[in-house]
Amino acid sequence: MPIDSIYSAIKGLKNDGHRIIGCFPLYPPAELLHSMGLTPITLWGLRDLYRNVPLSDRHLQAYTCSIGRCLTEFVLRHGGEILDGIFMYNACDTLRNLPEILQNGLAEQRNALPLFRLHIPTSPLSRPADAEYFRGRVHRLVRELEESFGKSFSIESFTTSVGLYRLQRELASRLQELVAIGCISFNEFCRIMSAGNFLPVERHLEMLRNAREQNDTARDKDMDLPKIMVSGILPPSPGIIECIENAGLSVADNDIAIFKRTYSYTPLSVTNPEDYYADLYSNH
Repeated sequence: MPIDSIYSAIKGLKNDGHRIIGCFPLYPPAELLHSMGLTPITLWGLRDLYRNVPLSDRHLQAYTCSIGRCLTEFVLRHGGEILDGIFMYNACDTLRNLPEILQNGLAEQRNALPLFRLHIPTSPLSRPADAEYFRGRVHRLVRELEESFGKSFSIESFTTSVGLYRLQRELASRLQELVAIGCISFNEFCRIMSAGNFLPVERHLEMLRNAREQNDTARDKDMDLPKIMVSGILPPSPGIIECIENAGLSVADNDIAIFKRTYSYTPLSVTNPEDYYADLYSNH
């Protein structure tokens, strides 16, 4: 999706009254943010949008990964105008250190935004001390969101939001099944799934439903193509996917961070956000 399209999409949501919280990296507590009246937008897949990143270059070393550099460029260029807040957690060394950089960069522009952080221990949450620490961090995040946006946490709203995201993950899994049996190309699957990063979950659900209904009966019943799995952080480029499928191969499954690792698991229990996210981050 071109940078102008991403900007316009988020700007349109903002103009429609959405309170936008930009999230990175890939696995934010979207259900919690949604339940607090926010629209979480996952700022990912921006790597190919910029030829130059002059604002990022003021703050990050040249050897910093392209993901961190493009995230920084996008937030410093547009964050003060189209975002109401930022959420981050400690996925890697680069992203661990970006919060202060972004805060200082936005402050220089007089565009300060509330920034929320969640620290996820790298050790297993099955260990009691680590689990207790993590639950405390989730509890603190809830309180910070309440204070910043003036909305009290509601377990009923949270449960409703969990249901929406559970359905989104189920429909994404079913769409991948349609790719595996030849009803839809993997390129189209990638387009639909990537668009969900910049849409409210309700609109992405409509998109997933429509794609399933339009393609559910399109299979060539005699087709029995060799099946492969693709893996990585981002999907292959559209040209490479086209070569794969033109060669007579079917992308039967994926182990891509931005796709299946995002939608493959939802906790069954929704007693409270602390336990829910301890389960999610342990098992997704």
